[in-house]
Amino acid sequence: MTGRRELRGREKGEVTTTGKRNAGTTPRHASRPPRSGRAPQFRDPSPAPDTRFFCFAQAHRQLAKTDRLDARGLAEFAAKMGPAPTAPPADEELKALVGRRRQLVAMLTAEKNRRHQAPRPIGKSLDRTIRALERELGAIKHEIERKLAGSAQLSRQSALLRTVPGVGPVASATLIARLPELGRLNRREIAAMAGVAPFDHQSGVWRGRSVIFGGLADVRAALYMATLAAVRYNPALRAFYRRLRAAGKPAKVALTAAMRKLLLTLNAILKNRSALEPHMPRKRLTPNTVAALGIVEGVSGAAVALAGATAVTRG
Repeated sequence: MTGRRELRGREKGEVTTTGKRNAGTTPRHASRPPRSGRAPQFRDPSPAPDTRFFCFAQAHRQLAKTDRLDARGLAEFAAKMGPAPTAPPADEELKALVGRRRQLVAMLTAEKNRRHQAPRPIGKSLDRTIRALERELGAIKHEIERKLAGSAQLSRQSALLRTVPGVGPVASATLIARLPELGRLNRREIAAMAGVAPFDHQSGVWRGRSVIFGGLADVRAALYMATLAAVRYNPALRAFYRRLRAAGKPAKVALTAAMRKLLLTLNAILKNRSALEPHMPRKRLTPNTVAALGIVEGVSGAAVALAGATAVTRG
């Protein structure tokens, strides 16, 4: 009887009668989730493939670990779950530049806040720091533009994204660097990866609020700033936002829904390799944008010539 209780305690990760904790509850590597009798709770709606396989093995009560069992389990996981191919990695240099820009913006905001409350003796020091940070921010912005212009693929993606009113150079660079899956996933997957997909909370007759969580915080922040401009200058998103507000939705709920709609539009643009969907208004195209779109597959020469003529006429 004592042996059965001790065995149950080991399976649950409890301390046994000998005072030792089951070795299976302490991961050998920091990246491996802890083994326990209960399924681990993951808050990320799009877990990594190795985490999904771990959950698959736990659901089948596979507690032993050998190379033969792992190979068999991976084959069963691929046959039953059919995981999608992993997206190509993002450009590491562009990703580092975008991250550095985010750091400089945070430091510049902090210094400006200190300047408003600082006494006179340290005001000059803060002014010098602010000017230095502004110079560095301008240099990083120039490096990001140079990086995008130096790659044909990145230049095409940036030009396509910026055809949508509200999406500027910062939002397009952030999406390209931090969300390489954009244009390769369906609408539910890309919304969950960016953290703008609502998840229901219901149990029986109880109905909780649908909330968003997980995803990439910096991508969500870039989408938020782009949506603030889009609900003012993008006719389709402006009408969508006002319709939700007229229906009684809170401002943040309506804005989050607009963020998701904007993301799905951008995802469809890169997936179809077309400048804009038919129901979305086209932003005025500059000659540089038209030249960049001219090498995109799927955009006809007549459409590019018409867009260029329209841009020149309006200019």
